[in-house]
Amino acid sequence: MALKDFLSAVRVIILDLEDLPEEYGKRHALYRHTFPKLLAEEIEDLAKIDPQRFKTYTTSIFLGESGILDNHFDLTLALLKKHWGEFFPGEFDKYTLVRALHKARPWDSSRAHGFAKNFLSFLSDDLPALRSKYPVILDAARLELLNLEVKRHPNPQFSAQHSLAKEDIAALAVAELLNLPFYIPPYARFGRFAYDVTTARRALLMNEGKLSSEISHTETFCIGGRTVKNLARWINLPQEVWLFLQGRANSSAVELGALAEQFIGSADQSRPEEILFREFMELLLNLMDGGIVVVRKDFEITSKLQTAQHTPVQSSVHSEHSG
Repeated sequence: MALKDFLSAVRVIILDLEDLPEEYGKRHALYRHTFPKLLAEEIEDLAKIDPQRFKTYTTSIFLGESGILDNHFDLTLALLKKHWGEFFPGEFDKYTLVRALHKARPWDSSRAHGFAKNFLSFLSDDLPALRSKYPVILDAARLELLNLEVKRHPNPQFSAQHSLAKEDIAALAVAELLNLPFYIPPYARFGRFAYDVTTARRALLMNEGKLSSEISHTETFCIGGRTVKNLARWINLPQEVWLFLQGRANSSAVELGALAEQFIGSADQSRPEEILFREFMELLLNLMDGGIVVVRKDFEITSKLQTAQHTPVQSSVHSEHSG
């Protein structure tokens, strides 16, 4: 029998067969039924292996997968924990969660992003009751998948480290500032959600992983970027500004005057112009701090910037319950 069939059987034992019998005879019968292609001596070799040896590998693998959720899905896990009993037996347990995920959608990649996509699909497609009753959990998972993409994207030619300093911006005359070009790095991600999950996630991380209040059911338009310390940061924006920036992702540099026009045009026009411009400046500096826009004097307005290095940006993440 081919070695690949034997190794495949070992993989199934480690990942898919739970509660292996302690008795040799019962294990032999189980393996004979489960692996009909294996030779008799191969079944015997497998049956002789102490189930605890397999369990050690099983535990290690699934603890590793639960670690990925720990590292990247803080808000999603907090919400799942809150409603756990409606979908899973017993107390909240990440090990139980990743075993259920593996059973529904086996992970066949070494990349955390592939596992994270499986997790989102598991929540949205394999738990329909969760999707219909708690759509906020799906919004949280979508945001945190995008957040992972922001953090894991390869470094582009220009990022937050290459923007003009705040002091340089402040020293410019208004006309000079508005003529400056900016562009959006390829790691930027655009999210549109039915719930304000960006504010909720930020509050959760500041509150040592504890949910402090109900998540606002407010349609939210946000963009995620990377700071000079390579930390992901998300900023909520007015819809008009979000759409404007979304349309310029993966594209050529644009003058800041166009962004200012969009921002001021979306604001309350009855307010003094100097206040609106001050608020635009606050937004611009926040976008620069978050590495969402890069502002430099040497960008060419009319030419593409590192087009070959740009991967397609997810233009939006629409909640099925938005609006």
